[in-house]
This record gives sequence, C-alpha cells and structure tokens, in this order.
Amino acid sequence: FLFFAFSGRQIRVREKRFAPYYHLSTNSYPNMLIYSKPLNDHMKEVITNEHNRLRRIIPATDMLQMYWSDELAISAQRHADRCDFRHSNDRINIGENIWVAPYSNYTEAISRWFNEVYDLRCDCKHAYKHCCGHYVQIVWSETNLVGCGYAKCHDIWSVQNRGFRHIFVCHYNPQGNTPRCSECPSDASACSQGLCFAPSLSMEAADSTK
Repeated sequence: FLFFAFSGRQIRVREKRFAPYYHLSTNSYPNMLIYSKPLNDHMKEVITNEHNRLRRIIPATDMLQMYWSDELAISAQRHADRCDFRHSNDRINIGENIWVAPYSNYTEAISRWFNEVYDLRCDCKHAYKHCCGHYVQIVWSETNLVGCGYAKCHDIWSVQNRGFRHIFVCHYNPQGNTPRCSECPSDASACSQGLCFAPSLSMEAADSTK
C-alpha cells in the first residue's frame, strides 16, 4: 500500500487558547472532491477511544483525557474536503494531523501517527524533531479536544497523479508540538540545545569551577 505523512512546524499561541477554534477562509482549490462523509457517533467514539488508548501508554503525570469536539470536526472536515495534503493555514491554536492512503482506516491512521516514536530515523524518544510531529500532537498532555473529518478525492494536492485517495484529518486543541524554548521564563530566557537557562547563572557556575 501507499502511505504518506508529514508534519509542519507548529507554534502555540497561548493568548488564543480560548478564542474560536478556527476562522473561515476562501477555498480557492479546484474541486478534487468525490464525496465528503462526516463521521457518525460510533466513529467519533472509536477515534476518541483510540487517542486515549495511546495516550495511556505514555508514563505522564499530567495527561488529560481527550474528548470529541464537533467544532473541531467541522474545521477538520473543511480541510479534508479540500483534498490537500499540506497543512491548512487558517487555524488558530489548532494542531493538525493528516493521513492519505488508497483506502480508509481511521484507527490505522492514528496508530501510524503514534508509531513515529518508534522510527529509528527520527529518534523521537530523545528530542522533538520535525518527523515526530504527529506523535507529539497525539501525546501532548494539555491537549484534551479532538475532532476529525474524512473525504474521498480524485487526487490529492502535493501528492498528485496517484489516483483516487482517501484523506483523514484530525484537529486538536490546545495545540501541541510547541517548539523547545518557546516558553522560557523571564529569569531563564536563553536557550541552549533545547533547554532554557539563565546566562548570568551559567557564568557564575563557570567562575565557581575555575
């Protein structure tokens, strides 16, 4: 089978956390949509349970339970209907995972996103990397809402000329994938290899070892 996955850099906007989840934008894409299929209540439960099953695997002390959001599902469905494998650009504090394949299988899509952590090429267990984005979004402890959409397309933007494809999009709030050192406190505002530190304290520590 043919499988594609990618993740764009995510930037968390804390002040927008309780703002409306998304805003409308003009869809200027030529129509590649065959049909759009909003998820029924059973699939909403399956998708939510699968996310929570995977989140329980992580030995975190602050992992929130995920709940389904119809509002996020609307925004995810909107992007699925565009038949576009690129990340949408009309999100406010919304994380996004996208899966494209010649068939539809929601739980497989979620499992593949999570399994990025086992990819030796990524080495996700030791540091956040671009190729770990789907995994990080699923296990982000503060994320507690998910909503997804599905569509079948004649073709998919950015992976064209491959024939009929199914696209599955999930949106998350609050957004995860925060870049390292993006929220350093004022007393440790510098960043070194992914860690926040205070330059003055580092100089004092260096002087004390002389």
